[in-house]
Amino acid sequence: MEKIVRSLFSGLEGIARDDLVAERHTAQTQKMQAALRQAQEAFRAYSAEAKEYESEVLYAIRGTSKFNPALLNNLYEDAAGRAEAARIQVEQLKTALSQEEKGKEELNRKFAQLQSWADMYDSCDLEARKMIVSEIMPSVKVRRDYELDITLNASCAQFGLSLEDLQTLAQAS
Repeated sequence: MEKIVRSLFSGLEGIARDDLVAERHTAQTQKMQAALRQAQEAFRAYSAEAKEYESEVLYAIRGTSKFNPALLNNLYEDAAGRAEAARIQVEQLKTALSQEEKGKEELNRKFAQLQSWADMYDSCDLEARKMIVSEIMPSVKVRRDYELDITLNASCAQFGLSLEDLQTLAQAS
């Protein structure tokens, strides 16, 4: 386990925190912004369609509409429902985007914590090492022939620390 933990922490050494956090954050933010633009465009299109049907109601009342009132009502309700669903999606994406900004701060904090654990791991006592390992690896199971099943916490995965690399290292030791 010592070898695995040291290998994990050595993987952090070459990583610049600001670059990593910015990379993870930028990629996610770009996906969310693209989805938001798409949802906003859908909302505009569905709203415009619903307004067209609304304006046709006057013609239906006068009897000059090319649609019968029941069909017009169905078309309007369908377009209005799609517009409302798109509006809700836009709001959800806006909320998610603002939460992503908060997530960047949290990611930065988690990375700083991981780096501080890496810095102090070699110099601390056994109990502190156990605490650090339990925070990084919530679950370690030993199977037959001392094969290890290691579960890394989510923040390790966010930083590209690979479980496969750890398992390869565990099997080599």
